[in-house]
Amino acid sequence: MEVSFMNLSFKAESVEKDMKSNIAKIVGLSAAFNNVDCYNDIIMPGAFAETMKENSKWPVLRHHDWKIKIGFCGEAEEVKQGLKTTSFVSLDTQDGKEQVALSLLALEHGAKDAQSIGYIAKEWEIEEDKKRGRVRKLKTIQMWEHSFVTWGANDKA
Repeated sequence: MEVSFMNLSFKAESVEKDMKSNIAKIVGLSAAFNNVDCYNDIIMPGAFAETMKENSKWPVLRHHDWKIKIGFCGEAEEVKQGLKTTSFVSLDTQDGKEQVALSLLALEHGAKDAQSIGYIAKEWEIEEDKKRGRVRKLKTIQMWEHSFVTWGANDKA
């Protein structure tokens, strides 16, 4: 489901709860390709290939806070739009329960539910843009985590 809110687009594909295992699965776009974010970065297709070969089971956090780990990335793949992730969120944590409830609410009501990534840029090039100034094109990214956030730096994630 793609939703527009305040001229921003957000995508959440699904939220499923498994009450037997107390784990929720949230599928969505954690990062978007070919879109300038608020830090003047553009993630290029292929930027995640190396990190996904090394480890695609990074932590899932809330608001990039390493003290609020709510689960792990179960699957990650590059699709046309960007980095599609499947987050396995623990319902045995209060923060996990709250995130799943908010993600379900957003999905049901067509509201904003954003994701963001924590990473190290390994390879990039600088490009001058007449409107934006210096833009960093990220070619290789090492992932550390992805987070559920109120507002992401990349308005397409």
